[in-house]
Amino acid sequence: MPYIFLLLLVIFSSSILSDTYHNINGLIGERAAGMGGAFSAISDDPSGAFYNPAGIAFAYDNFVSISANTYKETEKRYQNVFGPGQDYVRKSRGFSPNFIGTIKSFEKLKVGFSVISPNNEQFDQADFFYLPQSRPLLSSYRIDYTESNELYNIGLSAGYPLSNKLAIGGSLFFFNDTSRIQSTQIIEGKDGAFSHISTQDRRKTLGLTPALGLQFMPTDKFALGASVKRHFVTAESRSITSFNSKSSSSNYTQTTLSTASQNSSSIVSNGLIYAGPAASGKIPEITEIRSGLAWFANKSFIASFDMIFTDGFSSSLSRSLLEAKTGTLIIKDTEDPLLSREPTLNYAFGLEFFPIDILALRFGMYTNFSNNKPIEWGDAAVDLYLTETSRNSISLANNLIYQPEVLQAKTRLEYINNTGYSLGISWATAKSSITLTYIYEYGKGVSQIDPSQLPQSVVYRNTAFYLIASSHN
Repeated sequence: MPYIFLLLLVIFSSSILSDTYHNINGLIGERAAGMGGAFSAISDDPSGAFYNPAGIAFAYDNFVSISANTYKETEKRYQNVFGPGQDYVRKSRGFSPNFIGTIKSFEKLKVGFSVISPNNEQFDQADFFYLPQSRPLLSSYRIDYTESNELYNIGLSAGYPLSNKLAIGGSLFFFNDTSRIQSTQIIEGKDGAFSHISTQDRRKTLGLTPALGLQFMPTDKFALGASVKRHFVTAESRSITSFNSKSSSSNYTQTTLSTASQNSSSIVSNGLIYAGPAASGKIPEITEIRSGLAWFANKSFIASFDMIFTDGFSSSLSRSLLEAKTGTLIIKDTEDPLLSREPTLNYAFGLEFFPIDILALRFGMYTNFSNNKPIEWGDAAVDLYLTETSRNSISLANNLIYQPEVLQAKTRLEYINNTGYSLGISWATAKSSITLTYIYEYGKGVSQIDPSQLPQSVVYRNTAFYLIASSHN
């Protein structure tokens, strides 16, 4: 049952970050969230530290504080993985603080402090599939899966007006990105054979995210904004342990134990011992560039538009394996496919309307395109053929094997382009406000979560409710 282990690998390799296939992982802020994140040309409240720190220079109030909490549900439905009507579904539900921010004036200089948690996810589920139709040799398949992803950004921001039309600003965030995954899979064949697979994966990544911003108001009706920020990893660690035990109907048992840490990795299987490189706890060090336009039609109506460009990323590291007993060296390409990212260009549009002075209505729309390469049916068929016929490696010499990445089964096997919508309502007084915002994000694309099958459809849904309170004077 080799496909079972491939399915396990794909499930885990796709979980290194909260959502590794998209660059927009949650909205923040009282006004920005309701306007779909189209805020780089406004950014005049504490959330400007995230979207464009130059905007906080134009904050109207001397002191502003915002506290936001979020309830979110995320679902990915991999359709017909185990046969017609037998989908594999991953769900996350959770309530967590999303954003805490303040701004304080020091004459012309505005200084902000923020704690941002854009996207936390908790998966805890048990799935059982009886007589999976796509696997006629199996009688049952059980998956117990637990995953916890947490990302926190803490930092300072400053905005300074060079004139009444032009401002500059900057932010520096420290981030802590952690992930913990546990999975147990029990597979039973109709002939009495079974397989038991248990895996634990822990990762912790620390780093800095500096941001620079510029905001310009050529007239009282229009504002332009731009910002750039980049992630820099300063420390990382990762630990992976996997145990795979297979027993046949003739009581033959085969076990495979693989371990990996920040120092080294090893695989023990069939009496062979493979030594490999250390496990990487890095995340993609990507750059994001935002630019936006805001139209202040009158004191009651604002429209805004943002473009968000995120560059691609690749990372090289040693990935070769050495078998200790025979001296066989398996050479792999140095580029890590799990960290590979394609550039994306997303768009956001937002409206804000005050029907009366104490009531604000907001609407937003945004795109969230995949940062993976498109999955083509023909390419997937070739990869499947090469893998199943063991033609994905080249023997260069005795005990020397080369496994080019282009011939291997892909490890980033999901491509979904999402669209998000937001709707917010605020009730405000002279010194405080309370806001409720609803966000819905949806996309349908292609996935190959089981590399032993051709690509199938996957549906993504994300629903979030934001409750936000703010005060100012």
